[in-house]
Amino acid sequence: MYMFEYKKASSIQEAIEMASIQKGSSAFMAGGTDLLVQIKRGKKTPRFVIDLKGIREMDGYIVKEDEIIIGALTSIRTIETSSYLLKRIPLLVE
Repeated sequence: MYMFEYKKASSIQEAIEMASIQKGSSAFMAGGTDLLVQIKRGKKTPRFVIDLKGIREMDGYIVKEDEIIIGALTSIRTIETSSYLLKRIPLLVE
């Protein structure tokens, strides 16, 4: 089994700093499914895996005037069950 060091970031700034220190030898993980499959298949070989799941500001969506910003950690279920998004962007909810 391929070995790597696991790190958990609690903010976007912390994740950026962790990645900067590792100088290209790290990979970001949100859920992990895709990254872990790639590691098992030997397609990716990071020395450090930085978990982003605990970064609250990347989860959910923000409504600003004429735009909606959806965070990278927002689950499909959150989008699917949002009454606001259903009214504004029904195709997205579908």
